[in-house]
Amino acid sequence: MAEEIEIKGLRELDKRLKQFPQKIQDRILRGAVAAGARVIQKEAKARAPIADRATPKAFRGQLRANIVVRSRRSPKGAIAYVTIRQKGKAGNPDNAYYGRFVEFGTSKMAAQPFMRPAFEAKHREALDRIRRQLARGIEREARRR
Repeated sequence: MAEEIEIKGLRELDKRLKQFPQKIQDRILRGAVAAGARVIQKEAKARAPIADRATPKAFRGQLRANIVVRSRRSPKGAIAYVTIRQKGKAGNPDNAYYGRFVEFGTSKMAAQPFMRPAFEAKHREALDRIRRQLARGIEREARRR
């Protein structure tokens, strides 16, 4: 389910980014990639189905509410991704563990994809956002020096 994208054609930004210490590079990258992920998050939330009236009110809209952007460091650099938050026990309204069942379907339920179509619809816009945020972050850090 994880989809990775490598952004190419950013030689100038990369060259300028490498002028900073690694800690600052990571911060700029994480911010830029998270900004791109938020574009896809917004689209995924718009596409996520809402449970019908037969579902208890506490659970309606929980899938959309639990589509979040997470970021972390890795040996390869900054990583940000859109995921469905899963916390607590099943049956808890703050837990959208069932998101994968909605996306992929089950033997008793047809798939209602929303994450993949959101990515496919907005990945170019997300890449543009990443480029803009990288440029802004680099300029901001350059002014500080």
